[in-house]
Amino acid sequence: MGTRQRSIVGLVVALVTAALVWWTQGDGSTPAPAPSAQDSPTASPSARPSASPTHDYTQTNTPTTEPSQQPTGTDPGSGLPLVALAQLPPEAADTVDLIDADGPFPEDEDGGTFENREELLPDEPRGYYAEYTVPTPGSDDRGARRIVAGDEGELYWTGDHLPVLREDHPMSGLAALLAGRVEPGTYLWHGAFDVEDVRHAVEHAGWGFGHVDGWVEGGKADFLAAVGEALGFPDWYGQNFDALADCLHDIGSGVDGVVLLWDGWATLARADEKSFSIALSVFGSRVAADKGVPFAVLLRGEGPEVPGLPSLD
Repeated sequence: MGTRQRSIVGLVVALVTAALVWWTQGDGSTPAPAPSAQDSPTASPSARPSASPTHDYTQTNTPTTEPSQQPTGTDPGSGLPLVALAQLPPEAADTVDLIDADGPFPEDEDGGTFENREELLPDEPRGYYAEYTVPTPGSDDRGARRIVAGDEGELYWTGDHLPVLREDHPMSGLAALLAGRVEPGTYLWHGAFDVEDVRHAVEHAGWGFGHVDGWVEGGKADFLAAVGEALGFPDWYGQNFDALADCLHDIGSGVDGVVLLWDGWATLARADEKSFSIALSVFGSRVAADKGVPFAVLLRGEGPEVPGLPSLD
């Protein structure tokens, strides 16, 4: 498994919930329900046979230690609560480092397919998820703790059934924005992700997405036209800053928010400082507007210094 940047998310267990639903929907004639996960911490659903070798799901479904703090927000991709990597046992961070480095891993089983039989993670084709051992101090075997990694870089912590927010990861800033942990605004950002990967993360969170390639559309007219195309402005859009301000106030129908990714912003900033300043002002007005869905602009990459512009890294 190659080195990947990771958008961190997590895992939630549905055993107790399933037991409660079964009980409440029954007719009450059954004298006693089956023991819940609270009655038996090691209880887990039985694995279905697989056509190829895989790890038993029960190995990734057993509560172990409690993290030091409560979840820190909600993952935009799955809707599950997030917990910071620093809150997990230190062995979890060591495992993530090994995943980043593509090994060597302590167990032969590491990198094997995680089946997602309980469908607690987002639905993906078989083989999309791989699992890695998080060593348990004092254990004579692999223990129950795992990090599950998705092909697009997402990570899930299965030891305590809590998702992970990796604060050292550039995508974490975007995840925090989409989860409501960071206020919408205009930000500098250096997340080195493909545009389609960013689009996937944003749209999976229920937000709208637009992309402006400033390396191609460098001048004022090109920039205004590109914003209109990226955000689906109506035909009457006049491609001037007043029209830009008007159309920005109408975006976001049917979504929870809108993110505009502006690559190559430095081209306009250097070639036409006045237009660049006006653009930031228009964006800032829309961000601060009382009406409409949340709006955020990400200025990605290097460029001239922009005083007062915060970073999302």
